[in-house]
Amino acid sequence: MPWLLTATFFLACLVPSFAQKLPFQGKLLENGQAVNGTKSITFSLTDGSWTETHSVAVTDGLYSVVLGSTTPLPLDIFDYSSERDLSLSVEGEILPNITLYAPLGKFTSVPNNPTGEFVVGQPDTINITAASNATNTNQVAIDSAWQSFTPEKNGSVTQASLYFANFNGTDVRLRIYTGEGLGGSLLYDSVYAASNFTASGKDQVFPLPPSAVSLMATQTYTLQWVGESAKFSMNINESNPYNGGISSSGSGTDLQFEILIDEVIPIAFKSTLNGDVGIGTDNPGARLQVRGEDYSSSTSAFLVTNYLNDTLLDLRNDGSIDGETSKLKVRMGLGEWSPTGNGKNLTINHETGVVPKMIEIIWYSNYHINGNYGKGIFKDGSYLTIASSPYHYNYEGLKTQTSTNRILYIIRSTSTANCWEAYLTNINTNSFSLRSTGYYTICPIKFIWKVYY
Repeated sequence: MPWLLTATFFLACLVPSFAQKLPFQGKLLENGQAVNGTKSITFSLTDGSWTETHSVAVTDGLYSVVLGSTTPLPLDIFDYSSERDLSLSVEGEILPNITLYAPLGKFTSVPNNPTGEFVVGQPDTINITAASNATNTNQVAIDSAWQSFTPEKNGSVTQASLYFANFNGTDVRLRIYTGEGLGGSLLYDSVYAASNFTASGKDQVFPLPPSAVSLMATQTYTLQWVGESAKFSMNINESNPYNGGISSSGSGTDLQFEILIDEVIPIAFKSTLNGDVGIGTDNPGARLQVRGEDYSSSTSAFLVTNYLNDTLLDLRNDGSIDGETSKLKVRMGLGEWSPTGNGKNLTINHETGVVPKMIEIIWYSNYHINGNYGKGIFKDGSYLTIASSPYHYNYEGLKTQTSTNRILYIIRSTSTANCWEAYLTNINTNSFSLRSTGYYTICPIKFIWKVYY
């Protein structure tokens, strides 16, 4: 049977490089329809160096696996110069190959790196734990230590690691600050139990939750490790192999540390010759869709703020707009009514969840007689009636062409058989009613309602 599989590598969302794993997601269609259920999918490098089969749960065609979770991927595929083809088969049926590119953006302090540079994604940094042959080291027991660094790419931190000569069985707190040293804003603060660490004399890994800390390229940040219940000993390199920061031991020294990030790749604007622009879409003519989580006037579906976190635009899930400079919200709609007599009700649902502060009704018809002028309606000459008490029985020439023309205010004489009147009633948190009280032979009556709340 024909299968169609589209796939996405989380190219920078890589678990620790020495684990040799790679997250992989895709969409699986069968005869053009999204698949649901469990499918056997085999992944293989076409050069024969690696293969792995997964029993994959597929929901609405979407699935996710971690390649290398049963058989480690070859280390050399993480070399940026590497390019491999990945073969896939579903239930034994072979699908078109997918090109696998090296995904890891990695920042590593390398104690013995002869170039003295901040190494990015180079294969020789994958297994650097050179505690035994590091030179000019200092293993004095301390309460805490910090190391500043400067990422070269935007992204979120997935893990940090530090070589401990002896962590003395203590829980260790990891903090991340903006700027160099501990005077900046605190971005992350979490305690890691000693039971999660391996024996002393090794790199200890501190994994971070997804998207917990986002970093900006060329900005300086600082990692701090704090012993919670005891002092710890660590290696310090005094030949300063990393030129992107300094450590708490001095400007000429660095800790033996490592940090991994998920690189953030900006979504490009795409434009066409006719001026259409697509944001985050494959087609410039496609729309940008923002979907809220509920129908509520108190939660945001689309929020725009400035760098001071002032609200510039707050589009709520119920369609209302609210910002810090405008607390009065408006909901409006178009209505049509054909009352069959006096005392008939029409319920209008405004669904704001609060009692309106004011309700405005603008009604109109296309009836025309004797040159009368209508205000707030779609056709000159239409009658306008305004719900008012007490009722008026006279004409008024305000905003008409001449003083003899008129705006009509709820007049009950027989000469007004083609006007209508109503009043508001039953106003509550989600609706209100119009009740007919006068002439209504010009049906259907069309009107605009506005609720201010």
